[in-house]
Amino acid sequence: MIGESIFGIAAAAAGIAYAAWCAAWVMRQPHGGEALRVPYLAIREGAAAFMRTQYGVIGAVAAGIFVILWVAPGFGWLTAAGFAVGATCSAASGAIGMAISVRANVRTTAAAEQGLARALFVAQRSGSVTGFLVGGLALAALCGF
Repeated sequence: MIGESIFGIAAAAAGIAYAAWCAAWVMRQPHGGEALRVPYLAIREGAAAFMRTQYGVIGAVAAGIFVILWVAPGFGWLTAAGFAVGATCSAASGAIGMAISVRANVRTTAAAEQGLARALFVAQRSGSVTGFLVGGLALAALCGF
């Protein structure tokens, strides 16, 4: 049992590390000229507004579920804590993924000037951030909790 947990935590760490590496790689890519700045700023503003609204509603619902799990017979504080850990990991992967995705939009557009293959490569790396964070943080939560 301990061996499986260690393996799971190591796999989670590898996934999180790869997501961090992909994020750093995406952020090092050229972001294009001034012509791309205006649409980028509009996308960033819209994404920030969306995240504030979404996380406000989800946070309220999650708080309610947390309380219900804590007080409901057959569940208790440990189940509520597990829910909170999972919800926090999910929220973190979503927020980080959105932040990288918004910044990757302008970099993908700039990469398209070099060709479709380059643009798809940048887009794939930026999408990997969210994908590997979701998997890595979920596995870490399961193995660590």
